[in-house]
Amino acid sequence: MSDSAPVRRAGGRRTRKGAAMILALALTLCLTMLIVATQLEAMSELRLSRAERDFERALQMAEAGLNAYQHRLSFGEAAGQPGAALLPPPLEFADANAPSVQTVKSGILNGTYTLVRYPAGSQQGYLVGTLGDPGDTVTIVSYGWSNGVVRRVSGVANTETAPDDIEDDVVVNPTGEYSMYAVTQGTIQNNGSLNGGVGTNGQISMSNNCTVTNGVIACNGPGANATLGNNSSATIVHNPNPIQWPTVSQIATKLFPSGGLAWLETHNDNNLATINGVAGVPGNVIDAKNNVTIVLNSKVGGANYYFTNVSFKNNATIQFVNTLGPIRIWVGPEGGTGGFYSKNNTAFNVTSTNPANAPRLYIATPAGFTGKNNLNCNFGVYAYNEVNGAKFGHIELMNNMSMQGTFIGNTVTMKNNASILAMAPFWQPLGGGYYDMTVWQE
Repeated sequence: MSDSAPVRRAGGRRTRKGAAMILALALTLCLTMLIVATQLEAMSELRLSRAERDFERALQMAEAGLNAYQHRLSFGEAAGQPGAALLPPPLEFADANAPSVQTVKSGILNGTYTLVRYPAGSQQGYLVGTLGDPGDTVTIVSYGWSNGVVRRVSGVANTETAPDDIEDDVVVNPTGEYSMYAVTQGTIQNNGSLNGGVGTNGQISMSNNCTVTNGVIACNGPGANATLGNNSSATIVHNPNPIQWPTVSQIATKLFPSGGLAWLETHNDNNLATINGVAGVPGNVIDAKNNVTIVLNSKVGGANYYFTNVSFKNNATIQFVNTLGPIRIWVGPEGGTGGFYSKNNTAFNVTSTNPANAPRLYIATPAGFTGKNNLNCNFGVYAYNEVNGAKFGHIELMNNMSMQGTFIGNTVTMKNNASILAMAPFWQPLGGGYYDMTVWQE
């Protein structure tokens, strides 16, 4: 009997050890299940959080796109400016109604639609377009995208008059940017080419292989009209009201309230100019010919030069050093006898292509601007003035002129292979406006 007792004790220990192991395994299993459940819950919460984030971010992208498109319609494409790549390209939806969210999602995935991605290369961005052509009222529809989530917002914008204190060339007419505006009369002949809108309050005549691309001929006012002849092509539209442009004298008075053009005659930056390396402009007159080089330097905030007459010819060069700011050339006095003449291979060069610093010519005399014989210019010309009710200011471009800018004149003549590419500066007409959003909804 005594010999069998230890055997029973050993069996009891083995039983207790087995029970402890089972308990430990059960506890481990419970802990594992708890951890897995916690992880599954965390993953579920993460997925839900990510979905909520994309849902909210898609709305933010849609709103950003709507604002960006409103800005583009009001102020143009902002070429060369920081963030210009984020402005949506022009898009008019084909249907009278905006595409559904699912249609847009499918179109983005299959390449029918192209997102403006922000930041570049990311999985978020916006697609924006209008319902119909922008006019005095425009409906803008914007779709935001974030990792496959799409949301839509729309807005209705109406034109509003720009504040009077806006700079002369900051705001453009919402209906388009003009390459050339002939207030009273425009004549375009013999292979003239205009890239950008053309406008008049009076008459436009085009003939002999002339074209207007990326814009229309806008006849503004009850008496405005345009005629096309001899293989010329352009789209003509009629608007009921004429566009009123400020005169050069009015622009000068706004910029220089101390006395406008008369004040500018003695308070200018002519001392910043050099003629063949010699500083200054004697008598406020430039007569540059036969390889003469004129350098017009700018300064922070822009430089203003005042001349009573300017003449460039026979391989003369004018260099606009406009890195620090815009360069404005004023030709006066109001109704004076001088003008701005350039011919025979004159070269005009700029050091900066920043649109905000684009050189601009304001001519307050009837003679205006004349350019001919193989010129390539990078500036805008504003030659429209009025004295005692008489309008004047002429722009004449002839014989292989290639102009990059915007040209406003009382009368304009283009002939013999002259061309204009609409670029900054873009001037603001009186009452020129911008689009103001009046209705906004998701």
